[in-house]
Amino acid sequence: MKNSKSKKWIALFIILFFSSIAIISISFISYNIFGFYSCSNAVQEIDRNIQTNTEEYLRIRLFGMTYSEDGNTVSGNFSIMNTNGNEIAVIERSWNGSYLAVEFVELNMQDKSFIFPLRIYGRNTIIENHPDKKKITTLDKYYNDAGLCLLAGVYASPENKRNLYKISRFAVKRHLLFDHKYKKIITVDLSSCVRGVDYSIVKNRNGQLELIEL
Repeated sequence: MKNSKSKKWIALFIILFFSSIAIISISFISYNIFGFYSCSNAVQEIDRNIQTNTEEYLRIRLFGMTYSEDGNTVSGNFSIMNTNGNEIAVIERSWNGSYLAVEFVELNMQDKSFIFPLRIYGRNTIIENHPDKKKITTLDKYYNDAGLCLLAGVYASPENKRNLYKISRFAVKRHLLFDHKYKKIITVDLSSCVRGVDYSIVKNRNGQLELIEL
């Protein structure tokens, strides 16, 4: 009798275990596929002149470093620019670390290319590639709002802003089934920036992101 009950509990546990795995797997695959097709349709519909291959992505001014027993902090001002070259958001704060870096994500799909500011983070060393989460400021919340991507300039139609929103959401969020094929992370190191001097991150003639002094 006891063996019969034990076998039932074991069978029930196995059923629940594999059911949980199946639910998680289906949710993971559904999330990735829905995100991909939403982005793919938006890429197909969006006007080519709305692509975020703008001349200028960010304007930067670093204020300096503060030293303390708890660690160093670097303060600065970052302005996010839209496709018309207008400022749409300003971030002014301090980050833990001795140096700063900015990451962008480049999405290439259907012969179209899009670049989105991804995050600002502090580094304890220039070559640090995996910063602590406490050092990171994600940027998409500053240009994605109410289903619209504000990186599209003032002359962009609401439909194009909605399409760019869908594209940016797919680009900045993790979609492990598709990230390797369609996305590339670009890091711009700010360790060479001089305190109080204005800089800009632009795309040069070779299609590469470049930090220049204004």
